[in-house]
Amino acid sequence: MQEAQRQNFKDYKSLNDFFTRQLSPLARPIEDSIITSPADGRVLYLGPVPNGRVEAVKGISYSIERFLGEVPIPREGYSLQQITIYLSPSDCHRFHSPTNWNIRKRVHFPGDLLSVAPPLTHVIEGLFNYNERVALSGTWINGFFSFIAIGAFNVGSICFYFDSELSTNCKKDSKLRERKFKHFSDPLLVPKGEEIGLFKFGSCIVLIFEMPQSFKFLVAPGDKVRIGQSLVK
Repeated sequence: MQEAQRQNFKDYKSLNDFFTRQLSPLARPIEDSIITSPADGRVLYLGPVPNGRVEAVKGISYSIERFLGEVPIPREGYSLQQITIYLSPSDCHRFHSPTNWNIRKRVHFPGDLLSVAPPLTHVIEGLFNYNERVALSGTWINGFFSFIAIGAFNVGSICFYFDSELSTNCKKDSKLRERKFKHFSDPLLVPKGEEIGLFKFGSCIVLIFEMPQSFKFLVAPGDKVRIGQSLVK
């Protein structure tokens, strides 16, 4: 509560209002790195995206086309990389832009609301493919960049402040499972560190991005990360 903008419990109208509480502007300084953590949470997996397969945790993978809705092809000398961050119920439920980038497309995948707690990702292969999720994709200084917000148990509501047309957690849509595409005629310029949305409880965020092969991650699986913390160098 000491990090929250509203530090008095009486200022919150409901339990959900408390879970989605906003942090104080000074609580999470944005570090000087081209990619910073979009959320508070724990790193589940990081590394390359080989042969069109995205990993949830070590050894559990799924098709990037089914998960993201497209298959980005990296340029020569570059590779596709990913990092998966799990938000527990105790973490801040708001998320921020991890870099300076242009958002060109949004794909909404209606689906289930299975728990994404790390133990379950070992049990249900391709779990992230079944869950409701919203994938943003576009470009940044190194080419392709995407931000995927994944719903979880009791977390169908995913909100992006710049997209009033997005409506998640709809039972009818979940049964039909039809992808919903939105192309932004004018790409949205999103600066690093800007708050861009929230979950209504805990969940996962996956970043998939094109990167020169000489880069290095500054974190490892199992590490706790905070909004604005440097992830690569």
